[in-house]
Amino acid sequence: MKAKELAIFTRQFSVMIDAGLPLVQCLEILASQQENKFFQKILAGTRAQVEGGATLSAAMRTSPKAFDALYVNMVEAGEPAVFWTPFCSVFRPTSKRTSSCSAPSSLHSSIRWAY
Repeated sequence: MKAKELAIFTRQFSVMIDAGLPLVQCLEILASQQENKFFQKILAGTRAQVEGGATLSAAMRTSPKAFDALYVNMVEAGEPAVFWTPFCSVFRPTSKRTSSCSAPSSLHSSIRWAY
């Protein structure tokens, strides 16, 4: 999976969450719009797990080829808060590999999540 696809997903996902759409609905919409069939299946699986009661980070953690440890940990850090300040503005892939990205150390405190 390309880092650019993850960055686009992150930006679209954050816009939808900020607009007040339910988490499961966001995942469903984004999965249906994915051209990458691999990522589409991962998003559908993530949605199913969240719908079944898993946290978003736990569901993402089951797909390490799409969501690396840094990405999942940033999502997990923001889950307990009430609102999510999108981290897409600081989530910048620095190479073609998803696992390589640049994020400031202050990011942990700037992520807030909304369900």
